[in-house]
Amino acid sequence: MITVMIYGIDPYLARQISREMSSKLAQVYETDNDNIMFYAPDGLLVHEGYEQNTWNIFVTVNAPERTKIFEKNAVEVIKKYLKHACVHFTAVFNYYSQESRYEVIDEQFPKFMNAENNLYVESEEDYSEDEEHDHEHYSEEEIYLGNAFEEFNKRNKGE
Repeated sequence: MITVMIYGIDPYLARQISREMSSKLAQVYETDNDNIMFYAPDGLLVHEGYEQNTWNIFVTVNAPERTKIFEKNAVEVIKKYLKHACVHFTAVFNYYSQESRYEVIDEQFPKFMNAENNLYVESEEDYSEDEEHDHEHYSEEEIYLGNAFEEFNKRNKGE
């Protein structure tokens, strides 16, 4: 498994980029698309107190030791797909021994979710067209529309 971690990118943009980049990286690494995975956390890259997201992107690639020979071609693919998502990017490749990798797969389910097997089912508890039933989930308490700082302002003005 080759995992490409992209820090400092909008995770939703990473979803689109990964759709396009997966097959190209699989070709470079001479493997199946199923062996390419992306991770894009929702967070901030920060330098001296300033957010760097989309200005600087940091990429780490974890891959088996045997794939080191594909590194230069892989960085070119990554560059091609990230150049429009940032100003600068840095890529670091980390390699691991295949003997140090463990995977647990439940054979009852597909290994990955995709367009064919991705299903969202709303339960009756989540959604109901019956307004009275929906009302039961909300508090009967009224929303306060007054000045929440009225007493504070009076004390500060000496009233």
